[in-house]
Amino acid sequence: MNKFFIYGFGHNAKKFAWNYVHNKFFNELEFVGFVDDAEKGEYLGFPILGDNKVFNNLKKRGINNVFVTLLKNPRRRLEKCLELENKGFKFPNFIQNNFSGEVNFKGVYIDETSKFLGVDFNLGDFSLIGPYSTIEGKSTLGKGAIVSPYSFVGYNSGIGDGSVLYPYAGIAPNKKIGKFCIIGPKVFQKQHLGDGKISKQ
Repeated sequence: MNKFFIYGFGHNAKKFAWNYVHNKFFNELEFVGFVDDAEKGEYLGFPILGDNKVFNNLKKRGINNVFVTLLKNPRRRLEKCLELENKGFKFPNFIQNNFSGEVNFKGVYIDETSKFLGVDFNLGDFSLIGPYSTIEGKSTLGKGAIVSPYSFVGYNSGIGDGSVLYPYAGIAPNKKIGKFCIIGPKVFQKQHLGDGKISKQ
């Protein structure tokens, strides 16, 4: 059985581990523990295996798959994903719902309660789609884009690499969001947004 670890030890990493144990999510892979640069300890019997100096050792042990959380900093998260990819780690998809689009991406997490309406979705590698979010057809998510819980991505809209929609945020149809942008909580973005911009109420 292929083995994987989680990079990060925050709330989302622990929730993932809890679902793995109690809801049997993704049990086709063997979860072995966490890697975190600051924390020590364990959760549900899964240890923190070390910090970012442990990667070579993990590879030697045949632990080649990773899921990166680090959701508080989307730019750093994307950088870490690309760094680990360059080291030869693999990124399995963790798809809980009945996503019917073409799977031509890697390292994507899709929560079971999210909804995809329509066709022709383009999901970038390492993107995350949280609980109760809605993605309409012909939408594009860049690499490492994060769609937080209860967010909405309108028809034919686009989210650039490393950008994030915070909870209850939305993007109007046919609007484009640049790279490394932040759409704040409960903000409904009705205009295009250039790279590195923050949209808040």
